Parts: sequence; C-alpha cells; structure tokens
Amino acid sequence: MKPLKFVHLWRIYALHLIAAPIVFMLSPMYALGGYLGWIAIPIGGFASLAFAFCSIRIAQAFKGREWTEYGRSVVGRWPHFFFSALLLLYCLTIATLCATAYSDLFISVYLEGTPTPVMLGCFLLCAALAARSGIRSIALLSDGFFLSVFATMLPVLFVLLFKMKYSMIVALFTHWSASKLAASTFFAISWLNDLSLIFLLAPYFEVDRKPLRKLASLQTLIVAVLVAYWLSCLLLFGPRLAANMSYPLLEAVRFISFGEVLENLDPLLIGIWSATLLIKTAVLLFIASRIVKRWAGTRSHRPLTFALTAFVFACAYQFSRFPAEFEKLPMMPSFQIFAWLVFLTPTIYWTVAKLRGLLGTGHAEGSGTRGGRGEKSGPSRNADG
Repeated sequence: MKPLKFVHLWRIYALHLIAAPIVFMLSPMYALGGYLGWIAIPIGGFASLAFAFCSIRIAQAFKGREWTEYGRSVVGRWPHFFFSALLLLYCLTIATLCATAYSDLFISVYLEGTPTPVMLGCFLLCAALAARSGIRSIALLSDGFFLSVFATMLPVLFVLLFKMKYSMIVALFTHWSASKLAASTFFAISWLNDLSLIFLLAPYFEVDRKPLRKLASLQTLIVAVLVAYWLSCLLLFGPRLAANMSYPLLEAVRFISFGEVLENLDPLLIGIWSATLLIKTAVLLFIASRIVKRWAGTRSHRPLTFALTAFVFACAYQFSRFPAEFEKLPMMPSFQIFAWLVFLTPTIYWTVAKLRGLLGTGHAEGSGTRGGRGEKSGPSRNADG
C-alpha cells in the first residue's frame, strides 16, 4: 500500500497540536504569565520548530523505516530502550490526560450523574478503534474533521469580539515581568512541542521537498488560533479569574446567545474539543502500540491496541477520582521536565547519528536484524501500520 501524502500529516498535526493546549494550557498561562501570554505562546510555538528540524532530519536520513527499527543501531541497545520507554510513557500519560479531561468536562457540565467509566469507555473505545485501524484511518478521520473544526472556530471568535473589554488591552504593554515571561514560555513550549515527534509518523507519509516550511505554516496557524482564544478569555475575565477556571473558554461561550437559531455556542466548542481530543488520543495510542509491537516482536500492532487502551482507562479512572491533583499535574515542574526530555529525543538521535556518520548513508547497520525477533518492517509500504 502506498504511503500517504504529506498533506494528510499536516492535517493530522493541525488537530493534534490544537487539542491539548485549548484544554490544558489556557488556564495555567494566565496563572504563570498574566498578560504576557501573547508573547509566550508565539515564542513557544516557533521554538518548537527547532526541535522539529532535528526530527525531520532524522526521519529523512532513515526514510521509509520506523524509529523503533533503526534507533538501537544509532544510540545503542539500552539507551534506545530507555528512550522507547520514555516515549511510551509520554504517549500513555497524555492519552490519559485527554480522556480524563473529556469525561470530567461532560460529566460536570452536561451529563451530570453519568458514571465516569461509561464516559471514559465510550471515548477510549472510539480512539482505540481508530488507532487499531492504522494511520490511514486516522488520516481519513482527520480529513473529515479538519474543515468542520476550523470553520467552527470562526463564529465563536466572532461573537466573542462583541463581549470583550478592550480597555484592558493597555495592560498587554505595561505589565512586564521577566520571570513570568520565562515561566509561561517554558510551559507553553512543553504543550506546543509535539511537532518534534513527527519522526515517529514520518515513515508512513511521502517525503516532502520543503517539510519545514509547511510545518512552519502549520505552527503559525496553531499559534494564531491559541493567541486569539487566549486573548478573548483574558479580555473577558482578566488573568486572575481566568486562572481559577478549569475551562475558561467554555465559560466564555456557555451563556452567549447567537440569535434564535442557536441559543448558545458551547455545542460548537464541545464539537471542537471532541474531534481534536479524539484524533490526538488515537495518534498517541497508535504510536504506543507500535513501540510495544517492536518489544513484543509481533507482526501487527492491532492485538496490543486494546490492551494499552485498557491501561489508559484504568489510569484515567484513577485520575478522575482526584480532580484537584489532576488539575495540578500539568503545571508541575517535574511533568514539564519530563515532557522536555521526550521532545529532546529526536535531537539526541540526530546528534549521535551525525557524529557517527549515519546521516549521509541513510541507514543504520544491523537495524533490521536486531529488532524484535529479527523482523523487517516496511511502514512506507503499509500505511495502515
């Protein structure tokens, strides 16, 4: 089966990158940066392109081959196992956070009294089915959601324009703090840097001549959307009130009427969150299952998908029992350092491969024979994984 076009990868990451920041990043940004988010978010977004550069270069050097296949021949057996475990833990952790936030949002606002396992099970089942079907199914799903998601954002922003307190704009240029800017930028990069993991999905897509330019356009779109939503909530609530809201954007649109046809806009926002969180969780489960597949030496990742989903379900259910600790987790310095270590992984591999002269050869010696039970894989020939 032929590899997918690069535009499919662009659309997947457009939804993948917008999902978590809208849910997890806005409220902490007000607490950490106050009025400086309009600077921290663009810096964080475009700083991630430096990590994406290394990710693209390592993917181009070993094009058509999975990282789990050639990685151990670049850095060695045990370092590669460590980084594989780190990426696996990251994928399962973020998938757990997405599932927990989704169930918490619906149960607390719309479906009060619904058992948490039911909501978690419905969401994770949909994500698991998409991940089990392969990257082609996820790409087609993102194609279907892409236009509707970004078209839905326009009426939400349009209505919010008439509710903002524009007298607060002057505070964007008068409230300066180097410590707040540094803290908010560090936090923003940890949530906008998933672009650095593009080397994990690159083997399933065609090689583009100018991938970094297209990824820069993608990140520009994401940054523009996030700054627009961040600014709208800031000019509605102020930084102190917004920092104490779990979902400030939802509170901003819940009680805004939009004529007689649509009394409020929160169904549109819920649609955005549902689609983007579903795509992000499916991508994370797919990557995790491919890593475990290599460890187990199986021919397909599909039997492992539901096992990993069950693990995420158990962790998400435990998170839902302690909502206060769950809200604090994304802001913990240890969590941010963990995320940074994950994002530095392609940079480490690219640096080692360049020092060992592997980038020019385009292959790593023995990578196909030392993997799980000596299997050889060709992901570029099978876009379904």
